Amino acid sequence: MSQTGSTLRAARQLLLHYGLTDADHPHYASIDGRLTPQAAIYRAATGTLPPEFLTDPDKARHLLRHNPRTWDCIRWVSVVLHTEPGTDTATGQPDLISHIDNWCADPDPFTGRRPTLHHVVDLLHFAATTADTLTDTAPAIPAPRTAA
Repeated sequence: MSQTGSTLRAARQLLLHYGLTDADHPHYASIDGRLTPQAAIYRAATGTLPPEFLTDPDKARHLLRHNPRTWDCIRWVSVVLHTEPGTDTATGQPDLISHIDNWCADPDPFTGRRPTLHHVVDLLHFAATTADTLTDTAPAIPAPRTAA
């Protein structure tokens, strides 16, 4: 199991315990403990959730981008989504945070409903399994001993 997969599974458990924020909520976490997938990933990766996640989305985005384990998990979640991320105008790079935000907020074109908590935890499970499958490396096999 990869470190990324373990972190994503822990984020999944945090969401199941605390709940998913309303897609219209302006911050990455709510005062009652509910989280966005990104906030759950950050908390799973670091063991803490700074107050910026409750008060300042721009600072929270900065924290998400600059924690390597968190960013790696966010990349895997973005990879398994069925849509392509937009471009961050400030960096010219794919905007993976907004990619996840938009998936959580936009209704499904076929059902007209937004993803539920269970859709989100299934997505995190799929990202964890994908990360494990594509990054898991087998231990090196020792060379056979030669007869002396």
